[in-house]
Amino acid sequence: MVKIAMNLAGVKSSVTSAINGVPRDTAGCVPLKVDFSDSIANAQSYEWYFNYIPEILLTWSLRTPNATHTYPVVGYYPVMLVAIDPTTCNVRDSSFIHIKVGNIKANLLPAWQPFGPGCPKFTYEFINNSTNTGALGVFRYIIRLGFWRWKPKGSG
Repeated sequence: MVKIAMNLAGVKSSVTSAINGVPRDTAGCVPLKVDFSDSIANAQSYEWYFNYIPEILLTWSLRTPNATHTYPVVGYYPVMLVAIDPTTCNVRDSSFIHIKVGNIKANLLPAWQPFGPGCPKFTYEFINNSTNTGALGVFRYIIRLGFWRWKPKGSG
């Protein structure tokens, strides 16, 4: 028995990213190491453009559908993957993703404490004392949550 694949669409590409092991993450702090992959991976060779500018094509050609790149400067980077297979109808296919590299880091400092009368305490106050390294300012807020206590009928 002979099976013939009738996929006339040819080669395809679909670039995806991962940052610190988080799939499809596209933003982080400088310096930012990003792992890229072609989720289809049916090409014979690949061209990676980590800061794609149409007039300036700085190419990194590989034989694997995976690549890693570190962005050392804050910015917004378009990434283009070109999958190549000269034995198919369309020969080349490209896909795009955008990577955002920033320098604002949140320093999370949550706090909580019982609030109001009663023993045991069923109302708590959650306080966000977090700060950031950028010019976003302080974002302190307080949330008060009360937990309702159910008493069966006739229990007093």
